[in-house]
Amino acid sequence: MAADFDNRLSAIESKTRLLIDLYKKAIDERDTLANQVNFLTRENINARKEIETLKTKLEYMTVASTILPTADDIDHSRQFLSRLVWEIDQCIARLSD
Repeated sequence: MAADFDNRLSAIESKTRLLIDLYKKAIDERDTLANQVNFLTRENINARKEIETLKTKLEYMTVASTILPTADDIDHSRQFLSRLVWEIDQCIARLSD
């Protein structure tokens, strides 16, 4: 009976050691994952700040491009003004006759 008790006690001790090892691994993994979550949270916050900055810059660039004409806009305006001047010259010529 004492041998049976010793065998059971040894089995319990080995299972306890196994549980302790698994528990330590789980704690280590939890700590590693918590650190990773903290790092990714900070990275996410920084990325959101950068996105907001870039959105603001994009808005400024859009406004600036609306204010500053492009080469096509300038060319179109010149052609429009040239047509207007030509029409005015034609009207003056008709009035002179």
